[in-house]
Amino acid sequence: MYGMRLICKVLGMWDATHKKLVVVRIPDRSGSTMIPIIKCFCHRGIRIDTDGWQGYLTLPVEGYQHLIVIHKQYHTSGIMRKRIVY
Repeated sequence: MYGMRLICKVLGMWDATHKKLVVVRIPDRSGSTMIPIIKCFCHRGIRIDTDGWQGYLTLPVEGYQHLIVIHKQYHTSGIMRKRIVY
C-alpha cells in the first residue's frame, strides 16, 4: 500500500491516571456518534478535555465536567503548547 493515503476518523481517549489509551474508529464526528462511545469508556462526573468541536458540547448535560482546550501551535523547539479556556 505504499503511496496510498488512507483516511479514517478516530475518537481517542487517554486515561492519565491508568496510563491507558482507547482509540475507536468512527464514521463521523457527530455528538450522536461520539457521546455513546465516551459514555461506554468514561465514568460520569470526570473531567473530559476536548477541543471546541460541537459534537462534545452536550458532555455537561450527560454528567461530565467539560474543559475546552484551544490548541495553538507554536514553532518553538517543535513543542505544541495548549491554552486552556474555562
